[in-house]
Amino acid sequence: MIGVVAGVLVAVAAVVVLVVLPMTRPPDPGALLAEQGVTDATLARGAGTGSVRVEVRPQGRPPTGVTVTVSCTGRDVARVYLDGAWEGGVACGGDVRTAGGGDVTIGDPVDLGVEHVVEVEAEPSAVIAVTVATAGA
Repeated sequence: MIGVVAGVLVAVAAVVVLVVLPMTRPPDPGALLAEQGVTDATLARGAGTGSVRVEVRPQGRPPTGVTVTVSCTGRDVARVYLDGAWEGGVACGGDVRTAGGGDVTIGDPVDLGVEHVVEVEAEPSAVIAVTVATAGA
């Protein structure tokens, strides 16, 4: 009887380790970033956990609107800042394994001849990917 109970417990533990635990892992930040892709309009990209800081180096482009694409996990709203000023937010995925997100478009022309910093913050465990591109791309 004890052997049967021990065998059942080992089987249950194996199911938890092989099936349940992989489903609770958050996605890799690099994988989220890869899903966003790269185009000619891409200015800068970055990924991380909790917060991401992306430096947009000076470009040989005229001033234009900028779109910040954010993918993130967790229950929080990812907050987007350009040079320290709040620009908007996007809802994250709702849990640690599901990515959500969206775009924040900065409609006022941004001078791309100087360096800018885009920061995205969410809950500390959130996986975040950020792509900064010229608007309309």
